[in-house]
Amino acid sequence: MFKLKKRVVMASILSMALLGGSGYYYMHERMIDTVEIHALYARGFANIQEMKDYADIVIVGTPTQNFMDSNHVLKTSSSGDILDFFTKRDFKIEKVIKDSNSKVKPDEVVSFIEPASILQTPIGKQKLVTEGYEELKKNVKYVIFLKKNSKQEYSMFYGNLSSYDLDGASPQKTRSSDSSSSPAEHNGKKTEFKKQVHELLNTAN
Repeated sequence: MFKLKKRVVMASILSMALLGGSGYYYMHERMIDTVEIHALYARGFANIQEMKDYADIVIVGTPTQNFMDSNHVLKTSSSGDILDFFTKRDFKIEKVIKDSNSKVKPDEVVSFIEPASILQTPIGKQKLVTEGYEELKKNVKYVIFLKKNSKQEYSMFYGNLSSYDLDGASPQKTRSSDSSSSPAEHNGKKTEFKKQVHELLNTAN
C-alpha cells in the first residue's frame, strides 16, 4: 500500500449544480494538484552499471504519446486506500543498449509501466506520482532502464533514477526517489548517474 506524502485539500463543493453542463466539463478536466506518494524499492543502486546489470532491457528512444493521453491505471481497496497506480506508456526504440532476451529491436514500440497515474476527483484530475518522479514527455529522447515485473510487464524499477532525458527537456527534481537520501544527495546522485549514462552510450557506440 502507498502512503500519501501530502493530501489535497478538497475545497468545499458549493453546489452540485456547478457540476452540470459546461461547468461539469471544466471541473472534470482541469488538473487540480500533484500528489507525491512514498514508495519503497526492492533495492538500491550505487551506480549505472549496477542498474544495467539488474535491468532486463536498457533502451534509448521516445514516448509516442503524451502522458495525459496514455492508459492510466489506479487500484484501490474497498475502503478507498490506494493499492497500486501506474500508467502504461508506449516507447519507440531508437537504440538497444541491453536486452537480456534479444526480443526488442530499434524502430519497434515497447510498452512499459511508469510510476505515475491520474485520479479523477469530483473537482478535477489529480496526478499521482512516486516521490520525486516526473512523467516522460512525448517526443523527448530518453535512456530508460526496465525490468519485467511478476506479470511479465516491463516496468521502471527505480523511480526517477530509471530514466535520463537526453534532450535537456526535463528540469532536475529536488525530491528523492531513494528514501535513504536527502534531496541534495539525490540530486547529486542523479547528476552523477547521468554522467555515467553518457559514458555508457559512448561505450555502446
